[in-house]
Amino acid sequence: MRALFEQRKNLPPQAQSTPGWRWAPPIAIFLIGSVIFWAVAYYHGADIKVHARYLISCIEQRFLPAAFGYYVVLAAVTLFSTNLQILLIGSGVVLGAALAVRYYITFVALRKYTSQPSSPEHYRCWVLPACSLGLIILFCPPMPNEYWMGSNFPPNLWHNSTYVFLMPFALLLFMRSQDYLEGGNERVLAGISLLVVINLLIKPSFFFCFAPIFPLFALTNFGMSRRFWLALTPVLIGVIVLGVQYLIIYKSDAYDLLADAGGASISLGWFYPWSYYAENIPLVLLNSLLLPLSFLAFYPHIFVRNPRVLYAAALTVVGVAIYAFVYETGPRALHGNFGWQANASNALLHLTIIASFLEIKRSNSSFNWRDWILVSLFVMEVAFGVAYLTKFLVSGNYM
Repeated sequence: MRALFEQRKNLPPQAQSTPGWRWAPPIAIFLIGSVIFWAVAYYHGADIKVHARYLISCIEQRFLPAAFGYYVVLAAVTLFSTNLQILLIGSGVVLGAALAVRYYITFVALRKYTSQPSSPEHYRCWVLPACSLGLIILFCPPMPNEYWMGSNFPPNLWHNSTYVFLMPFALLLFMRSQDYLEGGNERVLAGISLLVVINLLIKPSFFFCFAPIFPLFALTNFGMSRRFWLALTPVLIGVIVLGVQYLIIYKSDAYDLLADAGGASISLGWFYPWSYYAENIPLVLLNSLLLPLSFLAFYPHIFVRNPRVLYAAALTVVGVAIYAFVYETGPRALHGNFGWQANASNALLHLTIIASFLEIKRSNSSFNWRDWILVSLFVMEVAFGVAYLTKFLVSGNYM
C-alpha cells in the first residue's frame, strides 16, 4: 500500500496521465456486475426476482408504485415486457449500470475530497480507483451465531434491487448537500431538491436520515439566517412527496392488494425486527462500524473536525436509531424495511473515512502502526465482501 503512495511520482506528466483509462473500471464493473446481478436474480431470486414479478403485476394492472423510479427504468429498458426472463436480464443490466455509476461517483467524491494542488498523478491512476472499488465491495466481518447480513447493516448489498439502484443517487445527494453546508451556495438547492425527489421515488429510506440531519447541520453552520431557512426547502418538498407515498402505501386498497401488504402500518418498537435476527445487538453494531470506529479511536481529532465525516456519522446515527425503534407491521414486519437507511448511511460514513485517511497520508506518506491497522481493516473488509458475494452466489442465501 505504501508503494502506491510513493510510485510514479518521478514519471513525466505524459507517462503519468492516462485520461482514457478512467473509463475502463466503470465499463468492467458494468459488465461483471450485470452478470452477477443476473445470476442472483435468475438462480437465487432474492428481492430482484420479487421486484421483477411486482413490476409485471403493475404493468398488467396499470398501477404506478409509490416509489416507481427503479420500476420505470426497468420497464423502459425491457420495453414494458411482462416476460419474467426478459425482466431478469434487464434487471442485471440496470443494476450493473447502477453499480458502475456508483463506482464512478465514489471515485469523483474521493478525488474531490482529497484534492490538493501538489497531489501526485498516481493518486488518480491507482490509489483512488482501488479505494473506490473497495468501497463498493467491502462487507462487515462474519460473527459466530449471527446472520452475516441480516444481523449487521453492511454498506453494500447484492440482493435488493432498489437499494442498489438508490445508492448512486444517495451519494449525489450527500455530496451536493455537503457542498451547501460548506459554502452556502443557494444555487445548489435546486439540485438538492431534485435529488431528494429522485431518492424518494426510488426508495424513501435515505431521506429518513437526510430530513432531520441536513437542517440541523445547516442551523449549526449558518445559524437562524436566510441560508438555514432556504435549507428547509428540499426537506419540505421531500416531506410532501413522502406524504403522498405514505397515503399510497398504507392507505390505498389497490396497493395493499397488489403488494400483498396485509393492511400494514408503521409502529414504534424496541429493536424489532432487528432483535429477531441479531442475538447481540451492541456487538453487531460495533462489527458493522468496525472501520469507522477504529478511525475514531486512532484519529479522534480529525474525526470530530472533518465536517463530511461528522455529517455522515450523524446520518448513520439517525439511520441506526430508526432501525432500532421503527418497524412495519403486518406480513412484512420481518422484512426490515426501516433498516435500509442504516446501510446507506454506513456506506457514506465509510466513504468519508477513507477520504479523510487519504488526506492524512497525502500530507504525510509515512505509515505508523495505526495506519497499518486501518489499511489492514479496509483490505480485510474488501476480502470479506468478496467472500460474502461468493457465498451468496454459491448457496443462494443472502442472510
